[in-house]
Amino acid sequence: MNTIRMLLLVFALALPVASANAEFFSDVAKAEPTILKSGDDNTLETTLQLPKSKNVTYAHIAVVGEVEKPRGKTNASITLSIDDKDVAARTVGNDQGPRNAPFIVTGAVRQALKEGKTSIGVKLSMRGKDQTAYKVRSVTLYCLCDEKYFRNSSYMRPLFSGDEMTAESVFPLASEDLSKPASAKLLFKPTKVLEAYTLSSGKKVDLVQDKDYKIDGDTITFLPGTNVKIVPWKEMYFDTEADAKKGNAKPFYFDVIKKYAFFAEGDWFHKHMVYISYKHTATHEKVGENFDEKVLPKTIATLKAKKPLNVVLYGDSISYGANASGLSLSVPFAPTWGDFVAQELRKYYNAPVTFYNRALGGMTSQWGKDNAESLVCPDKPDLVIIAFGMNDRMKKEEFAGNISAIIESVRKANPDAEFILVGSMQANPLWHDFPMHKEYAKALEAMETAKIAYADVGGVHGRLLKSKRFIDMTGNNVNHPNDFLIRAYAQTILQKLIPSLSK
Repeated sequence: MNTIRMLLLVFALALPVASANAEFFSDVAKAEPTILKSGDDNTLETTLQLPKSKNVTYAHIAVVGEVEKPRGKTNASITLSIDDKDVAARTVGNDQGPRNAPFIVTGAVRQALKEGKTSIGVKLSMRGKDQTAYKVRSVTLYCLCDEKYFRNSSYMRPLFSGDEMTAESVFPLASEDLSKPASAKLLFKPTKVLEAYTLSSGKKVDLVQDKDYKIDGDTITFLPGTNVKIVPWKEMYFDTEADAKKGNAKPFYFDVIKKYAFFAEGDWFHKHMVYISYKHTATHEKVGENFDEKVLPKTIATLKAKKPLNVVLYGDSISYGANASGLSLSVPFAPTWGDFVAQELRKYYNAPVTFYNRALGGMTSQWGKDNAESLVCPDKPDLVIIAFGMNDRMKKEEFAGNISAIIESVRKANPDAEFILVGSMQANPLWHDFPMHKEYAKALEAMETAKIAYADVGGVHGRLLKSKRFIDMTGNNVNHPNDFLIRAYAQTILQKLIPSLSK
């Protein structure tokens, strides 16, 4: 084995945190650039110091580097291990320039701290064949410590049952009619507001009812002088591309409304959202999926027996976790929906679940078919979550054929593998109509059988859109979810795996 050990440098970054008592800890390893290659058993090993605090709300390892030329047949895909145990995985795009790989490692860091460790051993490696080499320049651990306001566990409270809503998001968009105040619809009618806050300053700012906002039925209206930063309608939608580009690197033409629309990746939308937690009349609306142990028998049996379960997520940017606040190290530091799924399985079944995210932004089901053998099979998955569709424009039959081919590739490596097929969220209805996406959902649903489950996230999103605007649930205004919709993704998939969440 060709092992490269990196020199260690330690420093703290002055990054924004959620509250005055919270702390942001960071530790970085730097050395001469190191090239990872697939197929030659090359690894990179280093050590990262842990924070002194035992209360870690969120932990994230960022690997910074770029892909090498010539490019392999498959994208670079990195596996991260901590203290000789696989913890996470990331696939990297082939674009030139820095290609960063963010790994969410909250559970592993908490476990290390629980065991009294002051540092962790980190190893990076590449599996599979013909992957593009990746030059690593730095490895950094970020930990949010002693944050009492944001708890990932509360985010998994079911959206459509019970009598309490946690951190529902609304976007404070001014009305096109300037005579009307900015307002937005909530999913339910609050009977009591528990908390309302904005993150526009990069930190949590509490809002006061009847001073910053008022509630009338299921509508929240922002009042004059509010602490909320209201976004003018004319700064979100433009008549010409030139106007849009003045504040926007890549405007999207929304052909439904014949306007150029503001588009932003990263944390822009998170920082502009308002979050409301409230009590409402108890409900148990039948939205989402039913738990049926016969559909995924081996997965459920493995979890119940508390045996190791390898879960691989394979899909596009939505699966990658684009616009999850945690990936951009911004408040409230929520993980991706795949990480939510793994987190909840570990908690509910008290089972050792290893989660590998092999998804990549911008990819289609054809890419998924072409790369499954190299990216998915080496992880020896017990459960594969397949979530393509948003970027696909092909006929239903071709899409279904690609998904079937992915399944067959995995079964050649592990005949007992089981699958969850995810119907994608809907794109912004103001942007464009994609009728083929509805056909994809029907095709995936028809594929459900023993060992293959279907999770209709698109249907759940459709139900949400009956009560809320797309802009209230998006991370980029076009086709990515924000933290709130990420929670809906995770909950819908978990309904197939956890009986108490069944609709």
